[in-house]
Amino acid sequence: MTNPTSVDWRLADILSDLQQPAISRSSQGLVFHYRHGDVDYIVKLRDTATQTHREIDFLERAGELSVEVVGYILRGKDELIGFVMPRLQVIDPLTMTLEEKTDVFHQIREIIPKLHARGIIHGDVKLSNMLLHGRTLKLCDFGTSALISEVMYPIAISVRWCSPYRLQINSAPPLIQGEDVYAAGIAVWELFTGQVPFADIDSDDDEADLEGRIRSGLVVDSEQIPVEEARLYLIECLNLFSCSSLGT
Repeated sequence: MTNPTSVDWRLADILSDLQQPAISRSSQGLVFHYRHGDVDYIVKLRDTATQTHREIDFLERAGELSVEVVGYILRGKDELIGFVMPRLQVIDPLTMTLEEKTDVFHQIREIIPKLHARGIIHGDVKLSNMLLHGRTLKLCDFGTSALISEVMYPIAISVRWCSPYRLQINSAPPLIQGEDVYAAGIAVWELFTGQVPFADIDSDDDEADLEGRIRSGLVVDSEQIPVEEARLYLIECLNLFSCSSLGT
């Protein structure tokens, strides 16, 4: 890992200036907006140096497919506890034209196989983990990523984007590339509908019910996608782990 020269901060020096509330808080870390001079950044903080090094490694392996790491956050004397990224455009389906959505769809369909060709499973594919640099799609949040050569996924999952196969296994399932593809199909559905998958089910209050319904065959409605090419792609993704293929 090469130390960048552009940005290198100590956590104590920037902590009070991180914009509240955090963009996201999860087991994978805290993400904040941070403005330094006239430049906007995204800062991600992890619990340990090991977690931070691992995620940076995946971002760097992904190369131009991912958001760029432009600096590091240090705690104490030299403990790596986070990293810095440029602030890119959030994908907002409610403000996009159908043509813009179709362009992003084509990039989603292409970027996952490219990532796998570099030996990486993302592990948490969803629309909120995709950003735009101009019109170019970039992946972010590699906190649950793994190498294809590794045996297991990290335990953390986003239930709404999980296949019935992954949810029917009590512990982390074997590492398979199809899980990313399945989730990419759900992301395409999000893109065209502007909806959260299964928004009528509150997984915070009843996650077990949502998991059970997905295992039993609950899927998003492909007919809500107005572009046939994207609709067929979603159907293909869903069929990777259909109930019939699972023998249920």
